[in-house]
Amino acid sequence: MLRTRTLPLLGLLAWTLLVAACGPSGTPNTSKTVRSSAYPLDHHPDAVIASATSNMIIVRARVHRTDPQQTYSVPGIDHEFAFTPVNVVVIEAFRGGHNPGDALTLRILGGERGNISYIGNDAPPIEVFTDGSEFMVFAQEVVTIDSIDGATPNHVYLLDDRGEMKDVSSRQSVVSATFEFAQFEARLRRQLDQQPTD
Repeated sequence: MLRTRTLPLLGLLAWTLLVAACGPSGTPNTSKTVRSSAYPLDHHPDAVIASATSNMIIVRARVHRTDPQQTYSVPGIDHEFAFTPVNVVVIEAFRGGHNPGDALTLRILGGERGNISYIGNDAPPIEVFTDGSEFMVFAQEVVTIDSIDGATPNHVYLLDDRGEMKDVSSRQSVVSATFEFAQFEARLRRQLDQQPTD
């Protein structure tokens, strides 16, 4: 009895491993993965607030559309870097000249291009940017790369409907705790009011 139950499970496991290695057709998968690391940043809210004015754009925004088909690559020293544009709508602007309702494109390191999967170790995972999700974003200025105007985020916090925020700035984020957004927002405004914005 045990044997008849085990064999189908082993067959399923073998099929799962075959699909993972070769794809559903059983032909070898020729894709490769390229990992990129940028400079590490301290994503703890205390550190982010203390260095707030080093960011050109600070907004609370809602994801409007993530389009993996728009992923593009740029040359690097060792290999290409791929970026996936994430379109957001500004809900609240703290710095950077945007207004509520403005469209903004975030340039997220990573994505699929051809048969290559690019993963940015020090960038937010693309999969966190689901349509309708809200984020607090601290980003660099908007620049044009490969004909796309976009801002590269330094810090990204996912906001939930309980008024809490969680750091999703990097695949390697070590801050797994949630923080109260209202308290963070009040401290951020005080910090920005105390420092020149030029």
